[in-house]
Amino acid sequence: MNWFKRFMMGRYGSDQLSYAILILGILLVLIDSFIKTAIITVFIFVLLLLSLFRMFSKNIPSRSRENAVFMKIWYRIKNVFFKEKVKFQNKKTHKFFKCPGCRKTLRVPKGKGRVYVTCPKCGERFMKKT
Repeated sequence: MNWFKRFMMGRYGSDQLSYAILILGILLVLIDSFIKTAIITVFIFVLLLLSLFRMFSKNIPSRSRENAVFMKIWYRIKNVFFKEKVKFQNKKTHKFFKCPGCRKTLRVPKGKGRVYVTCPKCGERFMKKT
């Protein structure tokens, strides 16, 4: 095992993007087991090679930048799902509105009747029924 440690010194190794590429490859293998097409098989092979290339690369700054771009996109997607999860968890106690001025999502307690809502971001005031 010592030889592998020496081999990997100065190489990038694995990161979140490499793991995402491998997971995508595994999902495509599962899909390919039901749908036998050559294109999917070639794409799986390319994904595997890309993941190995990233792990064994010595160009660490480039791989770090690629991972940073991926993480920026991934957190945006993750944030959308997190916000929807919070809305679902609070749907019994709160109502959610979009500000007509800046489109920010606002949370208002349910059962208060007609209330004036003031947006904390842009300061616009509007009336909504809760």
